[in-house]
This record gives sequence, structure tokens and C-alpha cells, in this order.
Amino acid sequence: MKKMSCEVAVIGAGTAGLAASGAAKRGGADTLLIESGVPGTSCARIGCMPSKLLIAAAQLAHGCGNASVFGIQTAPMRVDGRAVMARVRTERDRFVRGVLKAYEAIPQHQRLVGHARFVDGNTLRVGEHTQIQAKAIVIATGSRSDVPAMFEAVRDRVLTNENIFELTSLPSSTAGRGSIARRCVAATV
Repeated sequence: MKKMSCEVAVIGAGTAGLAASGAAKRGGADTLLIESGVPGTSCARIGCMPSKLLIAAAQLAHGCGNASVFGIQTAPMRVDGRAVMARVRTERDRFVRGVLKAYEAIPQHQRLVGHARFVDGNTLRVGEHTQIQAKAIVIATGSRSDVPAMFEAVRDRVLTNENIFELTSLPSSTAGRGSIARRCVAATV
């Protein structure tokens, strides 16, 4: 097994991991960035960045729907679900390209691919190939959705942060009254 050491090991090469690694480097620390999957970040790929784009579209739709209170007539208001989702995916892909560019700019000897797990408070094992001794370890692993067992029978119809941004259009059930758009707006208030 290969043995390595560094001052700061960062687990996760997404937005948070890249920021932590960059801050440690700017502070003069010898760093190692560890990524178990596809670099490109939960935040940019399936998290806050594309969801905020969807929420912004929902807020605009909500505002148009209530503009008459201010004497502004926008009726009939129509949401083009295909255009909304095309913009979300285009911008999401641009965000991801930016993260990948930052990741690829890190020298190869400061990046390691594999699943990291703790051996003790200052030691990580990456896969079965590398052991890392670090003075500090930052966990920036992102997240993944979990569909409860009670929804297993309809799993293919459950929308999560991992699949909603792949929709080519907003289903009518998410764009009408009581819609995901309205719930997103309510969640931001």
C-alpha cells in the first residue's frame, strides 16, 4: 500500500472541497484533494446552483401571477417548462465546467481518486491502494438523496435533486396550482 502524508487532506473535490483546498494552499499548507467519484460537485451538478435557477424561475412566475395587485396586467401568464429546464441545464453545465476547470488546474500529485475512510483521527485509507497521514482532514463530500422504502414501488416517478434537473420540461403537476414552483417560492420566504 502506498503511503503519503500532507498537512491538509480534503475529502471531496466539489465547490466546498476546492475552496477548502485553495484556502489551505494560500495559507501555505501542503494539501491533498481526494475524490471518490466524478469531480464536478454536488452543488453545481445537482444541488444549490441549479435549484436556485429553478427557484428564480418560480419566483418570476409567482410575481407575474400576482402583478395585478400592483396594477400590472400579465395575463395570460404561461410557463414554458421546456425553456425553463433548458436554461437550468445550460447554466448547470456551465457551473460544472467551471468546477472541473478548477479541479484540473490542481497538480496531479495533489489529487487522488478513490473512496476515503478514516483509520484514525489523522489517517485515511483511500480505496485499498493508499494510506494518508494528515495533520488536518476536511470532509466536503456533498450529499445524495434517499428515497424512503415506502416509495420504492414508485421510485421511478419520485423527483429528487439527482434527477429533477434532467427533465426536459416541467410536468404540468409541477407547474400548476400548488406547484413545485409555488412551494419553492414559499420555501425562500
